[in-house]
Amino acid sequence: MRFQTYSDAKAFVERARDPLKGRPMTYGWRLVERNGYIAVTVHNAELGRYKPDNTFIITIQPGALDWAKHSISAKAHENTPVAFHRVGVGLYRVSAFWTDREPEYFPGLTLDLNKKEWVNAKPDLSERVDPDKRREWLRALRKWKRNVKVLARLGALESIELDPELYTPYYKQRTKTELLDKVYDMISTGDTSTESLGVMLGALLYGSISWSSTERLDAIERYLKNYSLELRRRFGVFEGE
Repeated sequence: MRFQTYSDAKAFVERARDPLKGRPMTYGWRLVERNGYIAVTVHNAELGRYKPDNTFIITIQPGALDWAKHSISAKAHENTPVAFHRVGVGLYRVSAFWTDREPEYFPGLTLDLNKKEWVNAKPDLSERVDPDKRREWLRALRKWKRNVKVLARLGALESIELDPELYTPYYKQRTKTELLDKVYDMISTGDTSTESLGVMLGALLYGSISWSSTERLDAIERYLKNYSLELRRRFGVFEGE
């Protein structure tokens, strides 16, 4: 079920009992009428917007995309004018049904439904690397990871009390923006304090299990790998971000 124009989407959602609550399309997917646009949601996360000027804007944030990646990769093409293709950790290409061009995903990527072309596609990230910022980022990251490993060898990492401030159960919607902000600040400032690591580990681990230093290090490494792209974006490694 794909709506190729704003008018089609609006006509569909207006037949809902309550357009503001939306009308389901397929499992987990809804069209919702909002102030000045029609939103496409997947498991309550907004993926994109049909605008009255007949454009479709991809609005989903990276954390929410990661959370709903299986549903989006499998079903976006059935419920929107676009399809998502995972090509790397945190990296997606987006295709449309009328153009061969498949730009890399970023929030705000816009498809003109009249002209059937991308309005603001950017060159690939690999073509926009700032070598100086990349070296600066790698120095900061290596230093931070080295200091965390020292804490692990000393037994200090295992004794850190987990702070659940940023933890939410896996079955609840979350964008993880706050955690990304926290980790980015920690790396860029070299912060390996007990308080900050407690917040980070408390967001990554859960329950009353006594996590070992190795398990805690593994959780940190997995997170840094999964969110490497977003952390580098925030650091300014890619020009035009």
